[in-house]
Amino acid sequence: MAPNTSATGESWFLQTPGLRVVAASSPSAAYELLRAAIRLNDPVIFLEHKGMYTQKGLVDRAGSLPQVGRAGIVRHGSDVTIAATLLMVPRALRAAEVLAAEGIDAEVIDLRWVSPSG
Repeated sequence: MAPNTSATGESWFLQTPGLRVVAASSPSAAYELLRAAIRLNDPVIFLEHKGMYTQKGLVDRAGSLPQVGRAGIVRHGSDVTIAATLLMVPRALRAAEVLAAEGIDAEVIDLRWVSPSG
């Protein structure tokens, strides 16, 4: 099967009414989003891409919780916007660097809460 959006978990779960879908793109995001998801009274499915299990990164255990339902801007830019989830966020950041070398200033948004309102 060729990789496409129909083969990803989030596309299946988005069809479930009342279910919030959260997608972590880094170790720090996973920690923050899981803490926020646990505090919700709604059913939440928390997605991680297995290709990210080898990632390492700093986690701020004293940090504040992210706002539920809000995407995060991981790179500011003014020419084009790239929206991504899960493993595609680090890849989008690399693509933004390639674009920057060509004079294109790309913003990268981590969607995080794929289905924010449930």
